[in-house]
Amino acid sequence: AANVISANTRDGVLIWDSDQNEVIGNLIGTDVTGTADLGNLWSGVTAASGASQNLFHQNVISGNGDGVEFAYSGTDDNVVTANHIGLDVSGNHLLGNDSWGISIWGGASNNHIGGNSAADGNVIAGNGGDGVRITDATSRSNVIFGNRIFDNLGLGINLIPPSGVTANDPQDRDTGANSLQNFPVLISAVSSVDTRIQGWLNSAPNT
Repeated sequence: AANVISANTRDGVLIWDSDQNEVIGNLIGTDVTGTADLGNLWSGVTAASGASQNLFHQNVISGNGDGVEFAYSGTDDNVVTANHIGLDVSGNHLLGNDSWGISIWGGASNNHIGGNSAADGNVIAGNGGDGVRITDATSRSNVIFGNRIFDNLGLGINLIPPSGVTANDPQDRDTGANSLQNFPVLISAVSSVDTRIQGWLNSAPNT
């Protein structure tokens, strides 16, 4: 913990075909105060070519080319929790990454972005592209939940192809990145004593 990993000409952290590593509590792409951009030219964090079951937790990953990148088949079951991706250490100011907050492609699958509890969710904001971007039909079953994703130049979550908002389809029978999972349609959100959200999701039956 407490490393400052910044101003490198490639990735800040690269895990290549290596398992069960932990990257926890670091400043990746900022100065020592965690408030100024001193980014790595490529990604802040890259796990690739079979890197699996690695944990990325409570880091500040901002000011880089990409924030976090998972690439190639076998890069599976990695967990990204409680990070600030695109924000400063306080979480109150946007520093951004030049491109995507998180990019998953080339067959990387079954990775978890966020978690069940509020403490596990990442804050992904201020990035120059999408908050979370998944490309390639072989990149499947990546779980994105419990995060705060806002103020990115692109979409919050973008499944490609096609680029842009992917239309919902009956019973979600199409194929693509993350199986082009249909998105929920929210009709209303009312907050008083309780918060009540109404909407619907049309997806594959009995799954």
